[in-house]
Amino acid sequence: MSYIPTEILLIIGALLNGRSLVASLQVSRDWYNALHTFVWTTISERHWVRAGFPLRTHNLVRFALVMVVHGPEDHILSSIFKLLHKLPRLEALEINLPCRNRQVPIKHHFQLLSRLKELKIAGGWYRGVEPMGPVPDNILPWKLQHLTSDRLDMFFFPYCLNLERLSFTTSGLRFGVPENTSFKQKVVEQLQQLVKLETIIFEESSYYPEFEYKIQRAEGLEKNRWALTSDTIAKTYSLDMLLNMI
Repeated sequence: MSYIPTEILLIIGALLNGRSLVASLQVSRDWYNALHTFVWTTISERHWVRAGFPLRTHNLVRFALVMVVHGPEDHILSSIFKLLHKLPRLEALEINLPCRNRQVPIKHHFQLLSRLKELKIAGGWYRGVEPMGPVPDNILPWKLQHLTSDRLDMFFFPYCLNLERLSFTTSGLRFGVPENTSFKQKVVEQLQQLVKLETIIFEESSYYPEFEYKIQRAEGLEKNRWALTSDTIAKTYSLDMLLNMI
């Protein structure tokens, strides 16, 4: 094949979609050397059969992995996270692995999570920090701005001082019942520490997104007050009162 200047190959690569770009890497060594750093800045792992290849792209910015794990779960999860830790530009991560037999200690991956701006986390694949101990003084706040979870894990909050948007499923929380008063108070205390938090979304079930409560922080002098965005009347509440209503 005739030699094509690298500049021309870069122009061609910028016009290709994901699968065409992957195919172009197999044309020749020149094509591979010119275009391999192009491979993907955005990728959803659910569209791929071979998990290893896309994760080895150092310019990856967003990554989503939604799958059911079959086989040795601890080996699969450790392999995935080993690759994720090597992605210096990763900003948004979604992991949904409904595996129950083995759980990864989430604290082992705090270094990775601290670099993210968006995190969507679901499934039984991880084990939280129990009991929640004090946060060391020398820990820098995470960059995380948007957090979505299928359960309320308060151990995240002391690290997430830059959090602006929080979304989680309320199934089983039942804030309003008397026996959960202590738990509710802990939730309120933790959320009030997140001074940059502007929006909280409570979903009764991830399968029924229409059953959703969205509250927003009030502006101006009522900065510690919150409002249901579905309300037709502009009325604000304290956070603990609003949680009792949900």
